[in-house]
Amino acid sequence: MTKRSTCFAAARLSLVLLLAGAGACTSTATLHAGPAQPSGSAASAVTTGQVAPRFPEQARLEALEQAAAVGLAPAGGRTVTVGYEPEDQLYLLWQAEETGDICMAQALGDHALTRQCTQSSDISSAPSPGVRGILSAALNHRHDGFNAVLLSSGETVEQLACGGQVFEVTSVFTVEVAGLTRTVSKVTVPRDQGGTFRATVRRDGEPAQDSVELNARSEAQC
Repeated sequence: MTKRSTCFAAARLSLVLLLAGAGACTSTATLHAGPAQPSGSAASAVTTGQVAPRFPEQARLEALEQAAAVGLAPAGGRTVTVGYEPEDQLYLLWQAEETGDICMAQALGDHALTRQCTQSSDISSAPSPGVRGILSAALNHRHDGFNAVLLSSGETVEQLACGGQVFEVTSVFTVEVAGLTRTVSKVTVPRDQGGTFRATVRRDGEPAQDSVELNARSEAQC
């Protein structure tokens, strides 16, 4: 997976980087995408009937202030809070207005700790239809699984499967990059499994199959 990240200089804690291809911290813009759609109440943000998690307000302000300082402010100020299990850390996701990058911030208490971005040039070059892991996976609170972020182009991912197990995928928001609709999703996969996961996807309303590489450093492979 090709990815470049941008990180807060003042970060006190680093996000665990465990997806293949986690790289050095850079900030290079190559594509100006249209306005992002993610918002806590926007129609493009997927709702599940559950109470939406709330990213700590002070941490949110700190993350967005520092993002704006390096040209990565969210389009229209719109962000999406992503939660996995209640005990896991929350993440703030957005699409940068100036660059089209998809960025993620993490918080500990009231302070923003880490920001990383997948560049719009990497997003626009991704195969369509297709799915890939972006940003980085972090251990869940039990340390037995990785909370991962997926990006699909021209399709939406419903499930992943590996070693006889099935893992539900939840769509978070959609954005337009390079004229194509991209869907950002979340999934938790076991810490001890990695490799090529089988993906059940939907293209143009029809079911289809795809695959995605995740947690490639694991000894047990799909």
